[in-house]
Amino acid sequence: MPKVSLEHEQMRRQQILDAALACFSRRGYHSTSMEDIAREAGLSIGALYTYFSSKEDLFFALADARFQDNMARLRELFGGAGSSVSERLERGLNYFFAALDEEIGPWSHLMLEWLSQSHTMQQAAARERQHCAELHAMFQALLEEGIARGECRADLDAEASADLLLALGDGVVMHWIHGGLSSDRERLKKAFKQLVGRGILGISPALGVAEPAADVRAAEPALAASTKETP
Repeated sequence: MPKVSLEHEQMRRQQILDAALACFSRRGYHSTSMEDIAREAGLSIGALYTYFSSKEDLFFALADARFQDNMARLRELFGGAGSSVSERLERGLNYFFAALDEEIGPWSHLMLEWLSQSHTMQQAAARERQHCAELHAMFQALLEEGIARGECRADLDAEASADLLLALGDGVVMHWIHGGLSSDRERLKKAFKQLVGRGILGISPALGVAEPAADVRAAEPALAASTKETP
């Protein structure tokens, strides 16, 4: 039997992951079978089991792949030499709200279904904690850079603020997919930017928020301006 190249193996795994995502999106995790995924991928069931031992194993791989894709996207949005912290935060928030319907919302709904029916909750929870830890580290590093550069409030607790950004984002997603929010997307985005601008960047005085430093006021960060613009 000829040896399968690493490139071919990676291509086949991606083919299966794409097929699995299409099936899960249409029918949900519980109603999708390995036979459905094999049929979608154009493979035999035996070939499918060569790469993944179970539907849950396949979903773990899919969740990891999507997380890494999201992390790469965030690194791109938060990176960029010469960009201010406010500009990078704005890019991240714009992406988040633009992706609610087509990417973040549907995937989060699928994740909730999977977690509620998973027989290996301990393993699933451990993976989710690891994913959250990586996201948290990225946000905290960005906020600490902002503090060091004088772009964030000097009294900001970067670690706790990163926790709150993640929790607020998760809360928006959960209420969004269940239709529990009374405001539309643009109002939510504007309010979120105001919270970040006043609470983290110290752009303008508010209840319990100190007057921003002169260099922050003079800079007029992009995030502050964007909250006043009509999309």
